[in-house]
Amino acid sequence: MSSARRFPGRAVLTLAAGLAVLAGAILAAPPAGADPRFVGTFDAVGHDVVLGAYEGVVDVSAGEGGALRVSGSLRFAAGFERAFSAEARVVDGVRLSFPVIEEDGSGQPVRLTVSFREDAAAPGALAGAWRLARAVRRRAEWVRRVEPVEPTDAAPAAGGDDPFVGAFTIQGKDTREGRYSGAVTLAAADDPGQRRVEGVVRFERDDGTERRSESFAATGQVREGRLSFAVELRGGLDGATDRLGGLLDPDAEPDRAGPVRFTASYRPDDDDGDVLVGAWRVDRRVRRRDTWTREGAASDADPESEPEPEPTPAPSERDPDAPPPELAIVEAFPELPRFRRPVLVTAAPGGDALVVVEQGGRVFLVEDRPGIERAELFIDLSNRVSFARGEQGLLGLAFHPSGDGRFVVGYTDVRDGSSVVARLESRDGRGDPGSLTELLRVEQPFRNHNGGHVAFGSDGMLYVGLGDGGAAGDPLGNAQNLQTLLGSILRIDIDRSSDDRPYAIPSDNPFRRRRSARPEVWAYGLRNPWRFSFDRATGELWAGDVGQDAHEEIDVIERGGNYGWRAREGFVPFDEEVAARGARDPVVSYPAEVGRAVIGGHVYRGAAIPWLEGRYVFTDFFAGVVWSVTRGGSVLPGEGWRGDGVAVHELVTDTGVRISSWGEDAAGELHATGFDGRIYELVEVATAEDEAPASGD
Repeated sequence: MSSARRFPGRAVLTLAAGLAVLAGAILAAPPAGADPRFVGTFDAVGHDVVLGAYEGVVDVSAGEGGALRVSGSLRFAAGFERAFSAEARVVDGVRLSFPVIEEDGSGQPVRLTVSFREDAAAPGALAGAWRLARAVRRRAEWVRRVEPVEPTDAAPAAGGDDPFVGAFTIQGKDTREGRYSGAVTLAAADDPGQRRVEGVVRFERDDGTERRSESFAATGQVREGRLSFAVELRGGLDGATDRLGGLLDPDAEPDRAGPVRFTASYRPDDDDGDVLVGAWRVDRRVRRRDTWTREGAASDADPESEPEPEPTPAPSERDPDAPPPELAIVEAFPELPRFRRPVLVTAAPGGDALVVVEQGGRVFLVEDRPGIERAELFIDLSNRVSFARGEQGLLGLAFHPSGDGRFVVGYTDVRDGSSVVARLESRDGRGDPGSLTELLRVEQPFRNHNGGHVAFGSDGMLYVGLGDGGAAGDPLGNAQNLQTLLGSILRIDIDRSSDDRPYAIPSDNPFRRRRSARPEVWAYGLRNPWRFSFDRATGELWAGDVGQDAHEEIDVIERGGNYGWRAREGFVPFDEEVAARGARDPVVSYPAEVGRAVIGGHVYRGAAIPWLEGRYVFTDFFAGVVWSVTRGGSVLPGEGWRGDGVAVHELVTDTGVRISSWGEDAAGELHATGFDGRIYELVEVATAEDEAPASGD
């Protein structure tokens, strides 16, 4: 959850976390003794996820002896203005630090600590964070604008050979709304480093008719061969509400969500100077890719295949072994009543709510905003679910990627304990129990090892996790038996049906043509996969597989893969009389002395914790420790851990919570469900020196 939270014993920060881009122009040379890297006047523009867009001015000035003072004023679209002023200091010669006092929603003052340093990946820029109660509330980049220069041959005032002047046609694809087309005009401005950008895009329905259009206008900056600009748009919310099947109120959606801030960046195509290729981002995540082709020029450029402007590498990508910042698990919604054994949290369609699943069969919607005091019941399936505080219950839920209100659940049946996968529909903002249609029913020989997780891949197929059938040691040999669905991850197409099934078998399933195997099986040799997830960036499927007596493991699940159970547990043999041909090694395993029930998580793709980018986060139900793992490193936490070419870091030593599941919100931030009935989020906390007061404070 990216908005601000109320922490125990702390006040609410009403200015929520939001990425900002601050462009500055030097007005005067700094006095002697001042650090020129941190002195100047900056134009500020940004977006607050609670209060909407803002703009303003920030000034860092130097006095006698090089003392620094920061002052600024931010004007919010919500209709009010906030000013701030503080003494600042340069810490260790590398970091500008200062405190800011703001009022919370009740009029009480709260203290933020702000820290900026030079961005190693972007010369001339400063990168930093605003923190409240040790949690990161805002991240920002301050980019100093160079002094205007006279037009040159490399940067003509208008037209000529300038790749960023002219009329262009647009072809692109939005990750939420699909393909679009349009036109854009780039014109020279008085400042030769700027361009005026005006355009329109049109989104189409499947039949080719126009669904909606969207105009945009902005002043862009040309730097180092790239054109960058920022615009605020409705972000497709107006046009997307009719695709949610009534899950959210179409009349309230645009007002509740507000505008979306996009940042776009374009560069000339390597092979065709008449084509610009680029990407539009929301909170640093690519939302749109497209090509702009100069009118009158022909191009074969494909917006899905053309390379987009390279983002700044995350610290985790540069050095997998780099130690982590200090992280913590904090309560996300402290005002909410406790849930009853929550086992899943995930984003609802539309992005402004979370879905919480209780093991007993109830599902709730929680608005993703600070101060929320009530969860709305989405659906109650408790009369269908077998649940006696063991491993049975309502274990999985996934919304159809079409956004049409359909969703799928995985549960154990109250009548006989069988594992059931069923499809349902949403009506008037709530799930309809009467629409339940069984897709799959698998008899369970014992009451444990049910798996039950369901998730849609980027391919639109439904993936289903099932344990080996239970008891201990897989006594029926299910995990290595391709004629059963147990001990496997399945892959089916629920948008089509066949003569004998209410679903279809995808044509590229690995065992589709093998008579001695069930065609639904995607991978096998699993004991009890408790939570698997797809990496948003790469599409890789990661899973936590709960061990028997000695080892827990994390796997990357691949097509047709055999993961070894019960021939082996983790990397070591378990039953040498069982053959597991071509068994694949885990990414990492740890011994029972560390933990006894792995909880699979997600590869982090949020924006609030840059160090964590690209690392898989997981925990253990009993150990209460949060770890991350990434490939390409050489760090293991201690004795008994095994993994080839990986870096495993301990993120939180003791959560004090029995975490049952991990989930992502719409922005990719990580949340967790605890068996204490609460919902938590993973946050970065400030160091002691980050919280040190500036001189004179």
